[in-house]
Amino acid sequence: MSKKKILQGMIAGMAAVSIINVGSVKDVKADTVPTDVVAENNSISVRSPKKVWVYKEENGKRYMRLYDATNQVWLTDWILCA
Repeated sequence: MSKKKILQGMIAGMAAVSIINVGSVKDVKADTVPTDVVAENNSISVRSPKKVWVYKEENGKRYMRLYDATNQVWLTDWILCA
C-alpha cells in the first residue's frame, strides 16, 4: 500500500469517528443542559445554535461541511470524507 492510501484511510477514519462523537455528545448535552433559558421578566431568551452537517459529492468524492443554521454561517471548510 502506498503512503498516500494509508494517509487517506486514516483521515477518513478520523472523520467518521468525529461524526459519531459529535452525534453522541449532542445527545448527552440535550438531556443534561437546558436549551432555553428565560429571564424573570421574560425579556431574554437564549437558545443553543442548531448545527447541521451538509454533504456533497463531487468527482466521485464525498465531502462534508458544518453549518450553523441558527446564525446562517459556515463553521468549517469542506472536509473530504472518503
